[in-house]
Amino acid sequence: VKKIYENEKRLGAGDHSLDLLALDFEKNYNMYIFPVHWQFGQLDQHPVDGFLSHTELAPLRAPLIPMEHCTTSFFEQCDADQDKYIALEEWANCFGIKEQDIDKDLVI
Repeated sequence: VKKIYENEKRLGAGDHSLDLLALDFEKNYNMYIFPVHWQFGQLDQHPVDGFLSHTELAPLRAPLIPMEHCTTSFFEQCDADQDKYIALEEWANCFGIKEQDIDKDLVI
């Protein structure tokens, strides 16, 4: 955590190249697996169905309203099968989690 904080302090907003961001993601990939699963679990109000509905995504979308043109496109692309629901697999894929690392047991 300290290392992440120091790196965040060192790098200013907006001056990251895509290559640097991709390298950082690869380097710290294992640190992203659980938070992606955790966030899915926090948003999923009906865990029995295992999907995020438009309503369940509302708490995540609300603070992003100024960027709605981006978020709408993002969520539409996440819904790979275009069924208006986002499954854990679709959610994880949107955040770059590899198929072999998607585990329903990590959703809490």
